[in-house]
Amino acid sequence: MNNQIRYGSHYGPTCPACTRLMYVTRRTPHPLYGNTYELQTFKCSTCGEEIKRSADKMGLPHANDAVFTQRPLV
Repeated sequence: MNNQIRYGSHYGPTCPACTRLMYVTRRTPHPLYGNTYELQTFKCSTCGEEIKRSADKMGLPHANDAVFTQRPLV
């Protein structure tokens, strides 16, 4: 069994707030790295948590980028 972490947009991360699977809501060229990387936005349909992360065409994150979250506005 392959335990490799998947980073492509079709592999949704686990929500840090409720541990449910998240789904992609937006894919755009990365504002700092242009078309070489894309900025992926994932959202949890259960609690509304959002995560943004970078990925190149191979699905790997940019070395300088960390996954960060944004709480939904209430």
